[in-house]
Amino acid sequence: MKKLLFVLSIAAICLFTSCVTGVDSLAISIDATQSNLLFEDENIATSITIIKSKENGNVQYSSSSVTMQIKNKTNKGLSLITDYTTYMTSNGELLKLVPGETVKITATLSQPPIAIPANSTISKTFYFIDDIKVVDALLDPELQNSSIVFGYKLDNHETICNVSNEHINHIGKVDGMYQMRDGSHPAYSKYLGQVTAKKKNWNILFLSSEEARKQALYNQVLEVAKKQFGNDIIIANVRYNGSWNPLSILLYFSMLGFVENATVTADVLGK
Repeated sequence: MKKLLFVLSIAAICLFTSCVTGVDSLAISIDATQSNLLFEDENIATSITIIKSKENGNVQYSSSSVTMQIKNKTNKGLSLITDYTTYMTSNGELLKLVPGETVKITATLSQPPIAIPANSTISKTFYFIDDIKVVDALLDPELQNSSIVFGYKLDNHETICNVSNEHINHIGKVDGMYQMRDGSHPAYSKYLGQVTAKKKNWNILFLSSEEARKQALYNQVLEVAKKQFGNDIIIANVRYNGSWNPLSILLYFSMLGFVENATVTADVLGK
C-alpha cells in the first residue's frame, strides 16, 4: 500500500505539478553607431548614412546598411552606377553593397543603374552581401582609413566618388539602449537595474493556473520595481522560475495540489 501511494504521488507530481517558468516582456539591448556624411561636386549633392548595430552583443544579430540620398543638380538626367557601390576597408578590401532587401537573391547578379531625373532627388538603402561576421569586423561607420565608393554616369561620362572621413557631418553612438521586441514603449530605453520577488504558492486542488500565478508574480515584481525606481518605469525580460516545495506532501502527497517556490526577476527600464 505504501509503495502504491509513493508511485501515485510521483505520478501526481509529474502530471499535475506545473511550476511557473519562462520569459515574458522581451526587450533587446542595442549597441549602434551611425554616421552621416555630406559629399558634393558640380553635378550631385549626396547625404550618406552608415548604420552599424548589434543586438544583445551577439554578432549573429548585427545589422549594417548604407543609405544614400542623391540630388541631381543638373538639367539633365543621370544614373547611379549601382555596381560600383562598395565599402573600402582600411586594408583595401572591398565589401560590395546592393540595393533593396533581396540581398541573397541578387548578390551574384549585376545591378541595374538607378535613374535620377534632372533636378530631382532619390533615396536608396544598400545592404552588404558579405557574411555578417565579416561586415561586423571590418565596417567602421566613422570611416577611419576607409571609405564609401560609388559612381554616376552623366552624358556617357562616368564619375567615381570616394567619400571618406573628411566628409563626416555627424556621428552618433548608442551603447546598451533597450528596445521592446514588440515595438511597444519606445521611450523606455535606459537600463536602470534589476529586481527580484519571491512567493510561496499553495495551489490547492490545482485551481490556480500557471498564467494566473505568473500574473500575480508580475504584479508583485512591478511593485518592487516602482518602490525602488519610481512610477515612471516599465519592466522587461521578466523571468519566471518555480520549483517543487516539499510541503506539497501535506496535500496528500501532491495529489490534492502542490506548493511551489516561485521566483521572478525583471529588468527595469526608464526614460
